[in-house]
This record gives sequence, C-alpha cells and structure tokens, in this order.
Amino acid sequence: MGFEDAKRPRIADDAEDDAIVDEDTGAYEEIEENLEKLTKLQEDLEKINDEASDKVLEVEQKYNEIRRPVYTNRAQIINSIPDFWLTTFANHPLLSSVLSEGDKQVFSFLEELDVQDNQDVKSGYRIRFTWAEDNPYFTDRELCKEFTFADDGTLSVQGTQIHWKPGMVSAA
Repeated sequence: MGFEDAKRPRIADDAEDDAIVDEDTGAYEEIEENLEKLTKLQEDLEKINDEASDKVLEVEQKYNEIRRPVYTNRAQIINSIPDFWLTTFANHPLLSSVLSEGDKQVFSFLEELDVQDNQDVKSGYRIRFTWAEDNPYFTDRELCKEFTFADDGTLSVQGTQIHWKPGMVSAA
C-alpha cells in the first residue's frame, strides 16, 4: 500500500463491504477539508497547551520563592537534631539498603541538604550538601549534584569533584 492509498479513508474493513469513499462523490474532498480543520484545531490546542505550561511554570516559580523561607526555617530546626540526615538516610526504604557503614560514617557529618529546582522547573534540579567543618573525610564544605533533563528525555548528572583528605577515599 503506497502513501497515496493510505490517504483514502476506509469506512469499513469488512472484505464483503467495498465501502471505499468514492472520490468523485465529493465525500473525499469533505474528509480532506475536515482533516485540515482538525489539523488547525490541533495547532490551536498546542498553542493553548504551551501557554498553559508557561503559566504553570510562573506559578511554580512564584511558590518556590514563597517556600524558600519555610525551607530555611526547617533547616534550622533540622540542624538542632543530632544525626538527623544520617538517621533519615539510614531509615529510608531505598537508600538504607545501599548505604555502607563507611557511607553512614560520612553522612554523620552532613549538616544540610537543599534541593533547588532550575529556574524553568521542568529541566532539572540541584542538590546541595553542606558538611560539617570538622568533617575528617574531605575538605569540601559543600558538594552538589545537578540533574538536567533534555527535551528528548535524557538525563544528565553532574557532581562536584570530592577532595578527599589523605587516606579517606577508601573509608567511604
């Protein structure tokens, strides 16, 4: 079946029913006009959806700013709870099974974890880990991991290079 044959609409698939639209009756032209109208309506719908996405993005950005002080207050309370992040990760249903004893020792020095969405929200986010100054494992006070989603759906992950203190790479 060639491309031109594919443009001819079938009304029924029944072998006994030879009901192919006759191009001479004008029905074919009417179907083509309706398909053009549907295409135009689909384009209009896509414009509306794009506008809606932009508006949703604006609302997300606005509320991310409104949430920021709440996150800051929450972080201050979390900092008053000894080993909060270590306990959280060690008891997480997915993370707990992949954390080694060395990982747990390192996480005992994690003071703050902050997640920030990219400005356009849907393209990705960044996780910032803030470590205690007396962390014996590495010299970095902050480590970041950034997750970026491309338009084709692929994920790119980049992280801060860790500057391990001498003899500590194998400890974690």
